[in-house]
Amino acid sequence: MEEIEAPKPVTQTEIKNIKKFETKIQNEDYELKVGEGCNKIIFSINKKGNALLIYENEYSFDDLLKVNENLKYFNSVNALYNSFDKLFQNNKITIEKNENNLDIIHLGILIYNFLGDEIKCILNLNLKEIKGQDCNKKLMIEIFELKKTIAKKDEEIKALNEKFDKLNKKMEILENKMNSFELSKNIPSQLGQSEIIKGKNNIDLIINRLIKDFPNISFELIYKPTNNNETGEDFHKICDGKENVLVLIKTTDNTRFGGFTSVGFNSSSGFTKDDKAFLFSLDKNKIYEVKKGCNAIFCGQTYGPCFTGTDSFNIYIENKIFTYKQHTSPARDNCYEIINDYELNNGNYFFYVKNLEIYHVRNNY
Repeated sequence: MEEIEAPKPVTQTEIKNIKKFETKIQNEDYELKVGEGCNKIIFSINKKGNALLIYENEYSFDDLLKVNENLKYFNSVNALYNSFDKLFQNNKITIEKNENNLDIIHLGILIYNFLGDEIKCILNLNLKEIKGQDCNKKLMIEIFELKKTIAKKDEEIKALNEKFDKLNKKMEILENKMNSFELSKNIPSQLGQSEIIKGKNNIDLIINRLIKDFPNISFELIYKPTNNNETGEDFHKICDGKENVLVLIKTTDNTRFGGFTSVGFNSSSGFTKDDKAFLFSLDKNKIYEVKKGCNAIFCGQTYGPCFTGTDSFNIYIENKIFTYKQHTSPARDNCYEIINDYELNNGNYFFYVKNLEIYHVRNNY
């Protein structure tokens, strides 16, 4: 397809049999007029609502053959002209502005001949010279330049937003480091280095609950399994005989919860009462107290740390800590003040352990 220089705009040619078509291109409304005149086809197009923006041109059959020689199958201007009804009903036209020359607009048409072949043409239409056109052209140029400036500014704003986001992330990292540093200074022993605890609110939740019994509280990390083969038996080898045990759990879904028992765990005592025990949700920043006289924990040789209800386990960690599917319990017949089913685990029954930390809580004298 060859694009040629357009002939001069129509001026005196008598136009007849004008066909009008309305079309929407790039969300803008246009009106296209096609007419016959002295063995020529006259094209005129303007953006609706703007009487000054009118582009037009006339093409003889020879002119059209220079645009696309396949138009010869129509034999004449009249045959080609009669094909336009179907052409524009199917909206087979395009309009492209020439950004380097505001005096020209490109009209693209797709025509089917009687053999069903597609014939593509791009016709150049010239801005019509009418009264006030110079002023209008100047306005068009100003608008075009303004659009270019806006596009450039949009790119600059986008770059600044990206820079702002990067700086925000750096600031967030620095703040987290500062918070971790402050926590490590002010929080007794190793709890401030936890990979499960998040921020001062979580720390305050645990300390404020324990401070009555531990006025000079400190935390010693005694067990943190890192091997996928770790079992409940490994847990008992290290943690048995320790009183005042704090358990922190983070699931593979990044849900964080745990519990405290004053009597601690061992390998054989089964269901055990502990009126000082409690559970907590670090995500909800909430404490769940044990109901007095109820079972609080469960101890068994092949089990990890388990906090129990009357008929089911509030926190159940079976033998293979990281690879077994663990679970929490519904709220019914519960020995802890939990209202909603599986509330510790954000409403989910099962979970897999991602991190487990066991601390010994004690007083510093």
